[in-house]
Amino acid sequence: MGFKDLANFNDALLAKQAWRLLHNKNSLFYRVFKPKFFPDFSISEATESTSGSHAWRSILVGRDEILLGARWRDGCGESITVWNDAWLPSLEHPKILSQVIPGFEDAKVSDLINPTSRRWATDLIHGLFHPDEVDLILSISLSHLPTEDKVIWPFNSSGVFSIKSGTKFLKKETNLLAPRSSQAQDNDIWKRIWRLSVPNKVRNFLWRDCHNTIPVKQSLWKRKLLSDDICEQCRSSSETIFHALWECPKIAECLEQNFTILKLNPT
Repeated sequence: MGFKDLANFNDALLAKQAWRLLHNKNSLFYRVFKPKFFPDFSISEATESTSGSHAWRSILVGRDEILLGARWRDGCGESITVWNDAWLPSLEHPKILSQVIPGFEDAKVSDLINPTSRRWATDLIHGLFHPDEVDLILSISLSHLPTEDKVIWPFNSSGVFSIKSGTKFLKKETNLLAPRSSQAQDNDIWKRIWRLSVPNKVRNFLWRDCHNTIPVKQSLWKRKLLSDDICEQCRSSSETIFHALWECPKIAECLEQNFTILKLNPT
Protein backbone atom coordinates (compact mmCIF):
# COMPACT_ATOMS: atom_id res chain seq x y z
CA MET A 1 0.00 0.00 0.00
CA GLY A 2 3.04 2.26 -0.02
CA PHE A 3 3.48 2.46 3.77
CA LYS A 4 6.40 0.76 5.50
CA ASP A 5 4.55 0.69 8.80
CA LEU A 6 0.87 1.56 8.67
CA ALA A 7 0.34 1.39 12.45
CA ASN A 8 3.13 3.89 13.22
CA PHE A 9 2.01 6.13 10.36
CA ASN A 10 -1.53 6.18 11.78
CA ASP A 11 -0.23 7.00 15.28
CA ALA A 12 1.86 9.82 13.81
CA LEU A 13 -1.27 11.27 12.17
CA LEU A 14 -3.02 11.25 15.56
CA ALA A 15 0.05 12.80 17.19
CA LYS A 16 -0.08 15.63 14.65
CA GLN A 17 -3.59 16.53 15.85
CA ALA A 18 -2.41 16.48 19.47
CA TRP A 19 0.51 18.74 18.48
CA ARG A 20 -1.98 21.24 17.02
CA LEU A 21 -3.85 21.32 20.35
CA LEU A 22 -0.56 21.95 22.16
CA HIS A 23 0.50 24.90 20.02
CA ASN A 24 -2.30 26.37 17.87
CA LYS A 25 -4.39 27.86 20.65
CA ASN A 26 -6.12 30.36 18.39
CA SER A 27 -7.49 27.74 16.01
CA LEU A 28 -11.15 26.71 15.82
CA PHE A 29 -10.04 23.14 16.54
CA TYR A 30 -8.55 24.23 19.88
CA ARG A 31 -11.52 26.45 20.82
CA VAL A 32 -13.96 23.55 20.28
CA PHE A 33 -12.01 20.85 22.15
CA LYS A 34 -10.59 22.97 25.00
CA PRO A 35 -13.82 23.78 26.95
CA LYS A 36 -15.25 20.30 26.41
CA PHE A 37 -12.34 17.99 27.27
CA PHE A 38 -9.60 19.95 29.14
CA PRO A 39 -11.10 23.26 30.36
CA ASP A 40 -8.89 23.75 33.43
CA PHE A 41 -5.53 22.39 32.25
CA SER A 42 -3.48 21.69 29.13
CA ILE A 43 -3.91 18.70 26.83
CA SER A 44 -0.69 17.20 28.22
CA GLU A 45 -2.55 16.71 31.53
CA ALA A 46 -5.90 15.70 30.01
CA THR A 47 -7.52 12.36 30.77
CA GLU A 48 -10.33 10.38 29.22
CA SER A 49 -13.80 11.81 29.64
CA THR A 50 -17.02 9.86 30.08
CA SER A 51 -18.44 12.03 27.32
CA GLY A 52 -15.33 11.60 25.19
CA SER A 53 -15.82 10.68 21.57
CA HIS A 54 -13.80 8.25 19.47
CA ALA A 55 -12.00 11.28 18.02
CA TRP A 56 -10.96 12.50 21.49
CA ARG A 57 -9.75 9.06 22.59
CA SER A 58 -7.72 8.79 19.39
CA ILE A 59 -6.16 12.22 19.98
CA LEU A 60 -5.13 11.10 23.48
CA VAL A 61 -3.32 8.15 21.88
CA GLY A 62 -1.44 10.65 19.69
CA ARG A 63 -0.80 12.88 22.72
CA ASP A 64 0.90 9.99 24.53
CA GLU A 65 3.12 9.39 21.49
CA ILE A 66 4.06 13.08 21.47
CA LEU A 67 4.96 13.06 25.17
CA LEU A 68 7.11 9.97 24.61
CA GLY A 69 9.51 11.89 22.38
CA ALA A 70 8.88 15.60 22.96
CA ARG A 71 11.09 17.81 25.12
CA TRP A 72 10.43 20.98 27.10
CA ARG A 73 12.28 24.15 26.18
CA ASP A 74 12.73 26.14 29.35
CA GLY A 75 11.32 29.65 29.53
CA CYS A 76 10.14 30.62 33.00
CA GLY A 77 10.11 27.00 34.15
CA GLU A 78 6.72 27.26 35.87
CA SER A 79 5.09 24.60 33.67
CA ILE A 80 7.90 22.03 33.90
CA THR A 81 8.12 19.56 36.77
CA VAL A 82 11.70 18.76 37.72
CA TRP A 83 11.35 15.01 38.25
CA ASN A 84 8.62 13.99 35.78
CA ASP A 85 9.07 16.02 32.60
CA ALA A 86 11.69 15.62 29.85
CA TRP A 87 13.58 18.92 29.92
CA LEU A 88 17.30 18.09 29.87
CA PRO A 89 19.14 18.79 26.56
CA SER A 90 19.86 15.11 25.87
CA LEU A 91 18.14 12.73 23.45
CA GLU A 92 19.22 9.68 25.47
CA HIS A 93 18.48 10.88 29.02
CA PRO A 94 16.07 13.84 28.90
CA LYS A 95 14.62 13.21 32.37
CA ILE A 96 16.21 13.65 35.78
CA LEU A 97 17.36 10.24 37.07
CA SER A 98 18.71 11.37 40.44
CA GLN A 99 16.78 10.23 43.49
CA VAL A 100 13.99 12.57 44.56
CA ILE A 101 14.98 14.67 47.56
CA PRO A 102 12.30 14.88 50.29
CA GLY A 103 10.57 18.22 50.17
CA PHE A 104 11.25 18.68 46.44
CA GLU A 105 8.78 16.08 45.09
CA ASP A 106 6.60 18.71 43.38
CA ALA A 107 9.38 21.11 42.47
CA LYS A 108 9.18 23.07 39.22
CA VAL A 109 12.15 24.10 37.11
CA SER A 110 11.36 27.70 38.10
CA ASP A 111 12.40 26.75 41.65
CA LEU A 112 15.94 26.19 40.32
CA ILE A 113 16.17 29.71 38.85
CA ASN A 114 17.03 32.86 40.76
CA PRO A 115 14.04 35.14 39.97
CA THR A 116 16.09 38.32 40.35
CA SER A 117 19.18 37.54 38.27
CA ARG A 118 17.43 35.01 35.98
CA ARG A 119 20.37 32.63 36.49
CA TRP A 120 20.49 29.05 37.67
CA ALA A 121 20.67 28.57 41.45
CA THR A 122 24.01 26.78 41.18
CA ASP A 123 24.41 25.74 44.82
CA LEU A 124 20.90 24.25 44.94
CA ILE A 125 21.40 22.37 41.67
CA HIS A 126 24.73 20.89 42.84
CA GLY A 127 23.03 19.70 46.01
CA LEU A 128 20.10 18.01 44.25
CA PHE A 129 21.45 16.29 41.16
CA HIS A 130 24.15 13.99 39.84
CA PRO A 131 27.20 15.82 38.38
CA ASP A 132 26.33 14.75 34.80
CA GLU A 133 22.83 16.21 35.21
CA VAL A 134 24.27 19.36 36.76
CA ASP A 135 26.40 19.92 33.63
CA LEU A 136 23.35 19.45 31.39
CA ILE A 137 21.22 21.85 33.42
CA LEU A 138 23.86 24.57 33.57
CA SER A 139 24.36 24.27 29.79
CA ILE A 140 20.77 25.53 29.26
CA SER A 141 20.74 29.23 28.41
CA LEU A 142 18.12 31.27 30.24
CA SER A 143 16.34 34.31 28.88
CA HIS A 144 16.79 37.55 30.79
CA LEU A 145 13.03 38.03 30.59
CA PRO A 146 10.52 35.39 31.76
CA THR A 147 9.09 33.62 28.72
CA GLU A 148 6.58 30.84 28.28
CA ASP A 149 7.75 27.24 28.52
CA LYS A 150 7.40 25.44 25.20
CA VAL A 151 7.13 21.82 24.06
CA ILE A 152 9.45 21.09 21.12
CA TRP A 153 10.08 18.06 18.90
CA PRO A 154 13.86 17.39 19.03
CA PHE A 155 13.85 15.10 15.98
CA ASN A 156 13.31 18.03 13.59
CA SER A 157 15.73 20.92 13.22
CA SER A 158 12.75 23.30 13.40
CA GLY A 159 11.52 21.77 16.66
CA VAL A 160 8.08 21.24 15.08
CA PHE A 161 6.47 17.80 14.94
CA SER A 162 5.99 16.32 11.47
CA ILE A 163 4.33 13.07 10.41
CA LYS A 164 7.54 11.89 8.72
CA SER A 165 9.75 12.43 11.78
CA GLY A 166 7.02 11.04 14.05
CA THR A 167 6.74 7.83 12.03
CA LYS A 168 10.53 7.36 12.11
CA PHE A 169 10.61 7.96 15.85
CA LEU A 170 7.81 5.45 16.54
CA LYS A 171 9.45 2.87 14.30
CA LYS A 172 12.72 3.28 16.23
CA GLU A 173 10.90 2.91 19.56
CA THR A 174 9.19 -0.25 18.29
CA ASN A 175 12.53 -1.72 17.21
CA LEU A 176 14.07 -0.93 20.59
CA LEU A 177 11.30 -2.84 22.32
CA ALA A 178 11.71 -5.87 20.04
CA PRO A 179 14.29 -8.50 21.10
CA ARG A 180 17.40 -8.09 18.94
CA SER A 181 17.92 -11.84 18.65
CA SER A 182 14.58 -12.23 16.90
CA GLN A 183 14.99 -9.44 14.32
CA ALA A 184 17.08 -11.48 11.86
CA GLN A 185 14.62 -14.37 12.14
CA ASP A 186 11.69 -12.01 11.54
CA ASN A 187 13.35 -10.61 8.42
CA ASP A 188 13.86 -14.13 7.05
CA ILE A 189 10.21 -15.01 7.70
CA TRP A 190 9.09 -11.81 6.01
CA LYS A 191 11.13 -12.59 2.89
CA ARG A 192 9.59 -16.06 2.72
CA ILE A 193 6.09 -14.60 2.94
CA TRP A 194 6.69 -12.30 -0.04
CA ARG A 195 8.03 -15.22 -2.09
CA LEU A 196 4.84 -17.25 -1.62
CA SER A 197 2.95 -18.02 -4.82
CA VAL A 198 -0.40 -16.69 -3.57
CA PRO A 199 -2.72 -13.82 -4.54
CA ASN A 200 -1.66 -10.33 -3.46
CA LYS A 201 -4.60 -10.05 -1.06
CA VAL A 202 -3.29 -13.09 0.83
CA ARG A 203 0.18 -11.54 1.14
CA ASN A 204 -1.46 -8.29 2.27
CA PHE A 205 -3.39 -10.17 4.96
CA LEU A 206 -0.19 -11.87 6.15
CA TRP A 207 1.56 -8.48 6.21
CA ARG A 208 -1.19 -7.08 8.43
CA ASP A 209 -1.02 -10.19 10.60
CA CYS A 210 2.76 -9.84 11.09
CA HIS A 211 2.46 -6.12 11.91
CA ASN A 212 -0.46 -6.60 14.30
CA THR A 213 -2.79 -4.30 12.35
CA ILE A 214 -5.78 -6.64 12.10
CA PRO A 215 -8.61 -5.03 14.14
CA VAL A 216 -9.17 -7.88 16.61
CA LYS A 217 -10.88 -7.03 19.89
CA GLN A 218 -7.65 -6.89 21.92
CA SER A 219 -6.20 -4.18 19.64
CA LEU A 220 -9.44 -2.16 19.75
CA TRP A 221 -9.64 -2.57 23.53
CA LYS A 222 -6.08 -1.31 24.00
CA ARG A 223 -7.01 1.78 22.01
CA LYS A 224 -10.03 2.16 24.33
CA LEU A 225 -12.55 1.69 21.52
CA LEU A 226 -14.18 -1.32 23.23
CA SER A 227 -15.01 -2.05 26.86
CA ASP A 228 -13.54 -5.58 26.79
CA ASP A 229 -11.41 -7.88 24.62
CA ILE A 230 -13.25 -11.18 25.14
CA CYS A 231 -13.75 -13.30 22.01
CA GLU A 232 -17.37 -13.16 20.83
CA GLN A 233 -17.23 -16.75 19.54
CA CYS A 234 -16.02 -18.71 22.59
CA ARG A 235 -16.45 -16.04 25.32
CA SER A 236 -13.55 -17.56 27.24
CA SER A 237 -10.32 -15.85 26.08
CA SER A 238 -8.94 -12.56 24.89
CA GLU A 239 -9.36 -12.14 21.14
CA THR A 240 -5.77 -11.76 19.98
CA ILE A 241 -4.79 -12.31 16.35
CA PHE A 242 -3.42 -15.77 17.15
CA HIS A 243 -6.57 -16.66 19.05
CA ALA A 244 -8.86 -15.40 16.28
CA LEU A 245 -7.02 -17.36 13.58
CA TRP A 246 -6.00 -20.57 15.41
CA GLU A 247 -6.74 -20.93 19.11
CA CYS A 248 -10.48 -20.27 19.27
CA PRO A 249 -12.32 -23.64 19.50
CA LYS A 250 -15.12 -22.32 17.28
CA ILE A 251 -12.59 -21.44 14.58
CA ALA A 252 -10.98 -24.87 14.98
CA GLU A 253 -14.36 -26.53 14.35
CA CYS A 254 -14.90 -24.44 11.22
CA LEU A 255 -11.42 -25.25 9.87
CA GLU A 256 -11.90 -28.95 10.56
CA GLN A 257 -15.19 -28.95 8.65
CA ASN A 258 -13.58 -27.19 5.67
CA PHE A 259 -10.68 -29.65 5.61
CA THR A 260 -13.17 -32.54 5.65
CA ILE A 261 -15.06 -31.04 2.70
CA LEU A 262 -11.81 -30.60 0.76
CA LYS A 263 -10.88 -34.23 1.32
CA LEU A 264 -14.27 -35.45 0.11
CA ASN A 265 -14.28 -33.07 -2.88
CA PRO A 266 -10.64 -32.49 -3.88
CA THR A 267 -11.65 -30.91 -7.19
